[in-house]
Amino acid sequence: MRFYTRQRRFYCGIDYPREMRATRDLLRRRTYFVRRRADLLAHIQNTNAQYNLPAFGKGIARKIHREGLSEAFSDKAVQYSIDVDVEVIDHLDLLIEEVSRHIGRTARGHNPQALALLRTVPGIGKTLALVILYARDPHYRLVRDRPAVLLLRPAGQEQARVR
Repeated sequence: MRFYTRQRRFYCGIDYPREMRATRDLLRRRTYFVRRRADLLAHIQNTNAQYNLPAFGKGIARKIHREGLSEAFSDKAVQYSIDVDVEVIDHLDLLIEEVSRHIGRTARGHNPQALALLRTVPGIGKTLALVILYARDPHYRLVRDRPAVLLLRPAGQEQARVR
């Protein structure tokens, strides 16, 4: 950014298509909700560790394994705090699922061919396909020029140059 101000140039962002902007922003909101959910799960795990209690038997990310978590704590205030965290997590689970369904329906209307092609790549699920679809330059020809696999590379490696 400093280069542009020194040269008295302005950075021009990608002119993203107007009909795709709202869905891209909704995908970003979904990411925000997922991160808040992860923060709450981490808070429950950290509270358990702070009170030197044994680790939870199974992962608490699933609703089935979250029932009765607060009963392990003797302090009423801690129990209430854990109950509040669990209620917010349950609500975020419903919200994330609803937002994901809406984004999926909308994405099928924007670029069904690219979305279907991305879903054929092993390891790319529904959410990652949507992220790739909305994070890339919309004028990028996914079908003709380059395979979608080139968008994904291991951390620390240079991206292969495609001619």
